[in-house]
Amino acid sequence: MNPNKLILGALLTFFATSAHAYTPQDYLFTIKKRDDGNPLAKLMITGYQAGIAQTIQAIVRLNGNKIQLGENEPMCLPSARAVNEDSIEQAIALMIGTPSSPQNLNAFDNAPVALLAVYGLSRVFPCPDKKNLN
Repeated sequence: MNPNKLILGALLTFFATSAHAYTPQDYLFTIKKRDDGNPLAKLMITGYQAGIAQTIQAIVRLNGNKIQLGENEPMCLPSARAVNEDSIEQAIALMIGTPSSPQNLNAFDNAPVALLAVYGLSRVFPCPDKKNLN
């Protein structure tokens, strides 16, 4: 079995069954609350981003630093530790924007933000040659 397809399946299963799958609108609302100083929103966002980061770190440790999900752009992570709350937030912002400048909300509608983060990581950590890694 192709390890990249196995990884994609594992990610989809994890993100689809997570305890609280943020929609883009919910995520941006909670980010705004965090930025306004709400301690509960800060805790929620930090935990959510840490969960995504830790899942990807585990996959990197098992599969290596180059990951490609289907036909999408591959990501080349410098190390598992490069994936953290900050890089996850950056990846999500590349996909759906920020509270002050949202983007693609209609296109992604109810897509789980955690899954969008994975695709955004290919923009945060692009592979230099962008060749298919399968």
